[in-house]
Amino acid sequence: LREYGILTPPMAVSFDGRLPKTLPPRPWITKPAQEDGSIGIFADSVTADPRKLRSDVRNLHRKFFQPILIESFIDGRELNVGVVGREVLPLSEIDFSGMPRGRPKILGYESKWNYDSPEFRGSQTRCPTDVPAGLANRIKRAGLDTLAALNVEGYARVDFRVDTRNRIYVLEVNPNPDISPDAGLSKMAEAAGWGYDGLISRILTFARQRTRTNITP
Repeated sequence: LREYGILTPPMAVSFDGRLPKTLPPRPWITKPAQEDGSIGIFADSVTADPRKLRSDVRNLHRKFFQPILIESFIDGRELNVGVVGREVLPLSEIDFSGMPRGRPKILGYESKWNYDSPEFRGSQTRCPTDVPAGLANRIKRAGLDTLAALNVEGYARVDFRVDTRNRIYVLEVNPNPDISPDAGLSKMAEAAGWGYDGLISRILTFARQRTRTNITP
């Protein structure tokens, strides 16, 4: 992504459970590099303490036995760009205003899967969200540029962090995001006036058109 001029958080990777010689700027957030759905990400995954970072990386590697991603934690707004075919949906935002005091503003495991947790209640989706027009256009453009750089087609969601200086960082690219009726992409489709049936219809239509285009006579 950086080769295409697209910002991502500064990062390093631990392949053996030990800290790399060079670390990105603190504070840090640690993540198993090969998991999904925020598995391995918890409220204490963000730290500015090198000793805790060392312990977190070691423990995650022992538990998941895979590379551990160490990123600079970008504090700011978390926004999502949804794309279906060639259409960009209304922006969605994770509202962290209800997060318990002292908890980092992240979508960790509890926020996604523990429905009775304060983290889940404190990280609700808001769509559409209030973003200045200029910034919204930059985020949507960054979403399209990101998908083009990675050759992602069909339907996708790109997750961003926007820092206090309005710099836009790609956190994650989801080439097959959840499309259940209560998922983020479905909420974007509702905000666009498509409804859930309209979302599924557009995905199928794009797939059919793409298949016909790629068929060799």
